[in-house]
Amino acid sequence: MHEARSSPGDLEVGGEVAGVPSGSTRYVRYEDLLRLPQDSVWTFLAGHPLVETRLRTLSIYRRTMRLHSLLAPSTRNDPRIRLDREVELRPPGGRPITARIEDLSHGGACLSAAPDSWRPGDKVSFALALPGQPDLLQLAARVRWRMSDVVGLVFEPIASPHQRSRQIDKAVRALLAGG
Repeated sequence: MHEARSSPGDLEVGGEVAGVPSGSTRYVRYEDLLRLPQDSVWTFLAGHPLVETRLRTLSIYRRTMRLHSLLAPSTRNDPRIRLDREVELRPPGGRPITARIEDLSHGGACLSAAPDSWRPGDKVSFALALPGQPDLLQLAARVRWRMSDVVGLVFEPIASPHQRSRQIDKAVRALLAGG
């Protein structure tokens, strides 16, 4: 457990949990949760029914969001590639933001754990980054929709769409390759 949150996907732990001082909060990173042995997780959840209920609720919500995007009538011109990958957004002159890229196409993207300030209609620009690749893809987009912390982006038109398509293809390959 960590004393500081490193990304919006971190699980917040507090209260009467062994190893956490009373009245304080600790965070468990998404990657750490994936490495836990399942027996330990089920044992913990059996003793903490409220945590189990919250995790099940979040899981159902995320599954519902994915099904919604898969089953919705497609008005897209370009196929979207499912990525489900943690990335860093680097706005010009701003602090890096950890988010999760759900999918990406030549015309847009879907991000979860998006900044709270992003609202439908807003223009946003940022560099999509991975460890060792700080400027994987430069993007200017408009927020098309928002549901909770998930946003749909449509990329702004540019003078050379063919060049952007090549850049997006390169970024998809890097994202699918794991970095």
